[in-house]
Amino acid sequence: MFWVRFFPALFGALTTVLVWKIVELLKGNLFALLLVAVAITFSAVTRLNTLFQPNSVDVLSWTLLYFLLLKYISTSLPRWMWLLGVAFAIGFLNKYNIVFLLLGTLPALLISGHHRMLLKKDVYIAILIAFILVAPNLYWQYQHQFPVLQHMEELKRTQLVHVERSGFLKEQVLYFVGSIYVLIGGLLAALFYKPFRPYRFVFFSYVFTIALFLYFRAKGYYAIGLYPVLLAFGAVYLEQATRQHWRVYLRPLLLIVPVLIFIPMVKLAFPIYTPAEYEQSALATGRTHRWEDGKEHMLEQDYADMLSWSELARKVDSVYASIPDKKGLIVLCDNYGQAGAINFYKKNKAYRAMSFNADYINWYVSRPVATIIRIKGYSEDPSRLENEHRLFKQVLLASQIENRYAREYQTEIYILKQPTNDIQRFLEQERAGLLKPDGL
Repeated sequence: MFWVRFFPALFGALTTVLVWKIVELLKGNLFALLLVAVAITFSAVTRLNTLFQPNSVDVLSWTLLYFLLLKYISTSLPRWMWLLGVAFAIGFLNKYNIVFLLLGTLPALLISGHHRMLLKKDVYIAILIAFILVAPNLYWQYQHQFPVLQHMEELKRTQLVHVERSGFLKEQVLYFVGSIYVLIGGLLAALFYKPFRPYRFVFFSYVFTIALFLYFRAKGYYAIGLYPVLLAFGAVYLEQATRQHWRVYLRPLLLIVPVLIFIPMVKLAFPIYTPAEYEQSALATGRTHRWEDGKEHMLEQDYADMLSWSELARKVDSVYASIPDKKGLIVLCDNYGQAGAINFYKKNKAYRAMSFNADYINWYVSRPVATIIRIKGYSEDPSRLENEHRLFKQVLLASQIENRYAREYQTEIYILKQPTNDIQRFLEQERAGLLKPDGL
């Protein structure tokens, strides 16, 4: 668990280091460094960096791209552009979301006076470097009929359809509400402040990328990578604006405001209370949380996601131990979340949970099957067990998730025994996608 928490925290710390490098590039001094560190630390970025997700690397990658592009524009040294190609590839292999930054930045460079840069061989060497590094991934996508497109279509159909554009814009403000003056200062400075004129593309890059996200109804946190560089611009500008006379005395206030505003937000931004306390708070304030399913809930979806993972593993361990004959016994889950939770928290090393969802479909090991411990998300659909009853003589409900705060609440654990068909062949067909949506 230490390492699960360590790496996103490390990526967050490296993001702050990169922002400091951008501040130095913009000729900022100690106050600007302090201000931008406070602005980032006391914001939603810190919450993002407590979760073992690709998002912390995503923000780091976006910030690194901006830093390298700023270095190339300020020095014209080819190595910065070549490194940019490597950085883009790393960001791309982590999360395809970085493509939106590329699509937003290219027109920004064209309209901000850097169109000639796109004719230099350094740029095309960088493109070649990036292509070589991502080519294995693209080839894998090609071999498997581009599952990323299928994923995006499913995401659009099941989650993004519930995203409101007004909600997306509201979230952009809430992420950095304590340091909103630094952010606004950065946007205005990137556009109007004369010393930053060579870097005006940063403003247009922000506008174009946000427009793309709005068009595609993206989730709010997809855009967080845009803000560290803007905070750097804002911090340097505010340092210059408060250099002399009475404005110097504003500096302590500029540093303390993000902290003061963040303190009451800690209860909402970090899981430091029990689920029951969050429920009581939601009931008292009337503030509920919209999940990806479009429905309102008492807890943040991130928090509900974290609950009952160990409970599920413990109960599957118990069900596995209760079955005397382990020959031909497998554990099959609805989704990668269930499989990952079981494999992480289980105490019994004799089995490994499998799924036909996400990467787990490639790790499925075909074997003769006589009994299945089947983990199914709860549904009120009366036909949800038709295939199980058709393929097995015995379908026994062995256990169920009992934590009502968990997103996996009422997830069911079944024992499927005495198959009436060749289940191994059936599962291989399901894995190949030949039976969807009629698989187990």
